[in-house]
Amino acid sequence: MQSVTLKASPREETGKNAARRSRATEFIPAVYYRGQETPVHLQVGKKDFQLTQRDHLRVVNLEMDGTTYENCLVREVQKHPLTGEVVHVDFQGLEPGKQIRVKLPIKFKGSPAGLRQGGQIRRLLHKATIAVLPENLPQFIEIEVAHMNAATTLLVRDLPATDKYKLLVPDHVAVIQVTKPRAAKD
Repeated sequence: MQSVTLKASPREETGKNAARRSRATEFIPAVYYRGQETPVHLQVGKKDFQLTQRDHLRVVNLEMDGTTYENCLVREVQKHPLTGEVVHVDFQGLEPGKQIRVKLPIKFKGSPAGLRQGGQIRRLLHKATIAVLPENLPQFIEIEVAHMNAATTLLVRDLPATDKYKLLVPDHVAVIQVTKPRAAKD
């Protein structure tokens, strides 16, 4: 599990106006919570946080006033609906040995044999929720598709089992499909 340390500073004020002031000074308002502990209101540098998102990091360490909060899951990133600018971040402290639920992107590995037969790929599931221990948290779910011929569909129940995480998606859901080539019109 790759981890980076973000510098954070405490937020004395909360609310809409205080959050706007934070964003105006190139900071992103955030909150850190873990289990039953009291949430900590903080702010992180906009550029530093954007670097972690560019690298698709899901887990970071937060350093604030000499205290380090280790293994913080980037639980939620709220963005402005028009500009796409990050307006708030939730960090969840992970407890070793306690499973978490997280939604991860699905990446497909290989080129389906059905493409060489003239078929086309239809990606039907782009993200999936998993239950996983923090120490086994992957960046994404990788699925091998090189074996797929034309006119085949890969369902969740057809995926190979793994002991690192459990997929929380119904077995009948289609993940990817390789369609048949269309017949040419005369």
